[in-house]
Amino acid sequence: MEWMKNCVLFLILLMSVLAFSCHKQSDKDSAVTDGDNTTFVVKRGDVVQFTEWEGDVRYSERKEIITEREIKIKEVLVNNFDTVVKGQKIITLDTDLEVKEYHLQLEKANIDKMELDSFAIKHSQIEKDVHVKKMLADKGIIPYKEYESILNDYRNSVTELKRRQMNLQKGQDDLAEAKLKAETKDIVASSGGVISNLIIKKSGVMQVGIGQGIGVISDPSKLAFEIFVEDTFIKKLTLGMDAIINLDAVPKPMPAKINFISTHSDSDPQEWEGGGSQMWGGDQALVKKYIVRFTFAADTNMLKEFYRGSVKIVFNQKNQILVLPLSAVKSLEGANYVQVVVTGSESNKKPILKKVVLGLQNETETEVISGVNEGDVVLATWKN
Repeated sequence: MEWMKNCVLFLILLMSVLAFSCHKQSDKDSAVTDGDNTTFVVKRGDVVQFTEWEGDVRYSERKEIITEREIKIKEVLVNNFDTVVKGQKIITLDTDLEVKEYHLQLEKANIDKMELDSFAIKHSQIEKDVHVKKMLADKGIIPYKEYESILNDYRNSVTELKRRQMNLQKGQDDLAEAKLKAETKDIVASSGGVISNLIIKKSGVMQVGIGQGIGVISDPSKLAFEIFVEDTFIKKLTLGMDAIINLDAVPKPMPAKINFISTHSDSDPQEWEGGGSQMWGGDQALVKKYIVRFTFAADTNMLKEFYRGSVKIVFNQKNQILVLPLSAVKSLEGANYVQVVVTGSESNKKPILKKVVLGLQNETETEVISGVNEGDVVLATWKN
C-alpha cells in the first residue's frame, strides 16, 4: 500500500511541474508577441507622399458625331463599343422629305432662271434706248428731260437685275444644299475607332435636332485613366508625375504618368471635349474640378473603356532614409520625442526619452533626420 501511495504523490508532483512549465512558456510567448507589437527597429526605407483619387478608363481622343441639320434616323447599323473604319455606314436616314424639298427647290430655281433671262432681255433693250436718247438729246433733237427719264428707268433696271441675280445665286446655293440632303442617305464614320454614346433608335423613324450629338468615335490606341481633381489640389500636380493605378477588373497595379492637366475654366463652353472642368454644387458652394489624365506604362490591350479604379499620385518621395512610424513620435513643448528601448545588460531599465528632428512625412511614417541611429529600438506606440 505504501508503494501505491508514493506513486500517487509522484504523479501529482509531475503534473504540477508540467503545469508550471506550460504557464511559464505561455508567459514567455506572450511577452515576445507584445514586444513585437510595441517596438520598432529604426531602419532605412522609403517615405512616399501620395494622394488617391477614384476614376475610370477613358479614350483620351474622342470625336463626337454632331448633326449639322435636322435628320430622321431610319436605322442604326452598329452597336456601342463596335469597332468601325473610316467611311463605314453607321446610320441610315429617312430622306423622303429632303427629296421632296429638293424637287421644289429645283422647280423654283428653274422659274427664277427663266424670269431672270426674260428680265435681262428687257434690261438690255433699256440700256440701248439710253444710248440712243443721250445721242439725240446731245444733238438737241429731244429735250434732256426725256433722256433723264429713261436714264432713271435704266438705273432702276440695273438695281432690279442685281437683285434678281442675287436671288438666283441664293436659290442655286439652296438647291445645292437640298440636293446634298436628298442624296445623303447615310451617316458614315469620319475616322476609324470604337463607337460609343450611340443614339438608340427604338422603333420607327427618329427625328434628331440640329447640333445634337448622336455618337462618339474614339481612338482605341489612346486609352487613359481619367479623374476629376479639385482646384485646391490641382496646383500640386505636374506633367510627368508618377502614379500607380489599381483597376477593379485588373489584378495587378499598373504604373502610369500624368500626361494631361486641364487648364480651362468652368465657363469655357468647349471645356468637356477640350479637356476642361466641371462644377459640383448643390447646397454647398460650387467646387471646380479639373480633368487629369494618365497614360499607362504597360500594354493596354486588356483594358476597356469605363473600367473603374483608383490612382495613387506620388508627389514627393525620399528613398533609403531612416524611417519611424508616426505613432512612435510625440510632440512635447514644441519638440518631437521618441522612447528608445535600452537593450543588452541594461535591458531592464525604462525607455530613454530622445529628441528627434523629423523630415518628410505621410499619413503613417516619417523621415528621421537626427536623434536616433539605425538599429535603435523604439516603442512603436507612445507610453507614459
